[in-house]
Amino acid sequence: MEVVDLNESSSSPTSDLAVLVRNRFTSVKNLRLIQEQKWIKSKMQFDGLDFSVSDEDSNRSGIFLNFTQMKCMSAYSQIMTTMMGPNGYPWSIKPTPEPTLISLGITDMEEAERNNNIPAEIKEPIVRANIACDNMRVRIADDLTETNWEEKFSRAMLDLVVTGTTIIKGPFAASSNKAKWNRTESPDNGIGGKFSYTPEEDLRADLEVVSPYEFYPDPAAFDIKDAMWAIHRHVLNKAQLLDLAKQDGFDEEEINNVVIAHPNGNWHAEPWESRVYSLNKNQSHFTKFERYVALEHWGWLSAEQLQKAGYPIESDSSKPQQFMCCVWAVDNFCIKIAVSSLENPTLPFMVCPYEKILYSIWGRSLPEKMSDPQDIVNAAARAMVDNMGIAAGPQVVYDSSRMVNGFKMEGLKPWGVWSVKTMEGMNQPPVQFIQTPSILGELKLLQDNFKLFIQEVTSMPDMTQGFAGTASGQHNRTASGMSMLFNAANSYIKGIIFNIDNNITKPMIRRIYDWNMQFSNNDSIKGDFTIRSGGVEELVTSESRLANMQELSQIMMDPDYKPYINKEAILKEWVRLHGFNGSDIINSDDEAKRIMQAQAEQEAQKQQQSAPKVRAETPRPDALLQVLGNTEPTSPAYPAIYELVMMSQDAMTPAMSDAIEHMKEKGVTDALTDLHSRSSSNVTQNPEDRMAMGNEMNKNSNEIIQPQIDAAQQMLPQSPNVPEGMPQMPMGEMPSAPQEQSSEPVDYI
Repeated sequence: MEVVDLNESSSSPTSDLAVLVRNRFTSVKNLRLIQEQKWIKSKMQFDGLDFSVSDEDSNRSGIFLNFTQMKCMSAYSQIMTTMMGPNGYPWSIKPTPEPTLISLGITDMEEAERNNNIPAEIKEPIVRANIACDNMRVRIADDLTETNWEEKFSRAMLDLVVTGTTIIKGPFAASSNKAKWNRTESPDNGIGGKFSYTPEEDLRADLEVVSPYEFYPDPAAFDIKDAMWAIHRHVLNKAQLLDLAKQDGFDEEEINNVVIAHPNGNWHAEPWESRVYSLNKNQSHFTKFERYVALEHWGWLSAEQLQKAGYPIESDSSKPQQFMCCVWAVDNFCIKIAVSSLENPTLPFMVCPYEKILYSIWGRSLPEKMSDPQDIVNAAARAMVDNMGIAAGPQVVYDSSRMVNGFKMEGLKPWGVWSVKTMEGMNQPPVQFIQTPSILGELKLLQDNFKLFIQEVTSMPDMTQGFAGTASGQHNRTASGMSMLFNAANSYIKGIIFNIDNNITKPMIRRIYDWNMQFSNNDSIKGDFTIRSGGVEELVTSESRLANMQELSQIMMDPDYKPYINKEAILKEWVRLHGFNGSDIINSDDEAKRIMQAQAEQEAQKQQQSAPKVRAETPRPDALLQVLGNTEPTSPAYPAIYELVMMSQDAMTPAMSDAIEHMKEKGVTDALTDLHSRSSSNVTQNPEDRMAMGNEMNKNSNEIIQPQIDAAQQMLPQSPNVPEGMPQMPMGEMPSAPQEQSSEPVDYI
């Protein structure tokens, strides 16, 4: 490896710095060859490729049972479901609590804003901080949306699962993707004209996903925070290289020198690149002309190194100083040299492992964890296929000396003829068939055992893929058992989400927040805020709340607790925990009140329309009593209704009948007085005289009273439905029953 002393003179001002970058790149490339082999093997397992078995060997099976891809996609799906749920990417930002509020026992600024006991002079800055925090939250969410963070994150998670490591670079200032059509020339009538498609001048904090194959960190660092430098390798075509001259900070003259010195490019395949090309069955990499390898170097450089490369920088020569710099090197040319302008400069790389390896910047991938059981499952499957093929037919042994001359063995076929010289003196037949034993049972047992072993080494049971299993002892027969299995299946993925929260979410949101605080012109978003990641918190909280929702629903059934429980809030929480968008499903409070009012009005109208039906279902005696109570005693219909009431109550006697008939004839007022004076004599009168008197009275008053009876019956409800087989009783009629004559005088009024 060539080592360049930067103190020596160089023909080009930037050559020494470019050689330094190349030397660092070469040192890392040689030291990470073993790691690259792990990545290649993981990719082969994920793709279902195994070059240990040659396709030309027709006597052996090359079957590959790709359990690796199933497990990887299951882990990928769980991560994406958790991190990209209905509420979006899980992160939050809140104002830092004031010391005065902490002394009062209040740690949440939003709660403090709703607290009416806080003095106004303390509450006013709290309200301003909450407004600024809301504006900053909207700005960061808008930055992530405009820079297509969800799409980049999905690609990063696939790298994380398959290679064991993912790298995010940023944030950087990038133009917004927004653009609109603007009118450049207006016609006289205001219609038509010329338009131009111009992007909006709005800088955003952008992020970039870096492939682990293209990332070359400081080999002496166990963590990216401890690294002095890191290199991002770019492969650019000639057009992309020339376009860099249009961006700020790039040296157009040096870029032109690169193109002149290497008109066909300076790219050559790295060892991992050749393997990836062969695995993907692409064309030979030697056809990749006009490609350039640009090394983007981020790291600490001294003022002397920068000044020697021709970069103007002011420094105190009395003490050593280090500057965080970005250097783009193509061969011996530095096409960009820039010093970080951040207030707190660090390496702009975030490295997240799938499973942390002690004292290593790289992580352990899922295919690497299940490599051995995957190989054994494949070996067992191949042995099963080979054994089935061999045991399907017998092995043939024949004595060629006892066969006729010219006999040629061409295999077994129906109606085969075997020509032998003679059968005399033969103790054994000239042709023997030997059957190969089948050991499929033993091989199947071996395969099943190592399929279970895959679940153990990956800590991902088949429940994560929807397979409940049929083995004894599995709790998949009840709802509670299934819930227990699902919770256990999610226990390992929580560790992966924890790594993502600590290594990507928190530092990424913190850096975007710092970037906006330093470079944004909008002062309404600035303030002292605290960053929180919500991946694991979201997962754990959802599980615990779903488990407690069942208990809460049982408490709601208690009438003593109903007045204290907000049903609407519980409904919204239930919808949110089950992954639905509450704004699309649940109506607003005003809309709910409007619907409830409309339902109440409809119910009232329905009751009014069904009121007669309700009276029809009322028992006849009760209905008659209601009509009698609503009728004035002076009404001509009162005696007829009174008669119907007494008959329905089965209390009619001859004396009562005489009294009612007298009331019909004389009128209510006169009848009451006359009936009281005649009560004693009427009781002692014999039945024949009373009957004759009643008939005479009915005959005289029939023409006057009958219309009144008809009017009273119209006021009564219709007779209720009578079951089939029961007699229908006409209105106003009651079956006759023998009445005992009382010898005692009775006053019925």
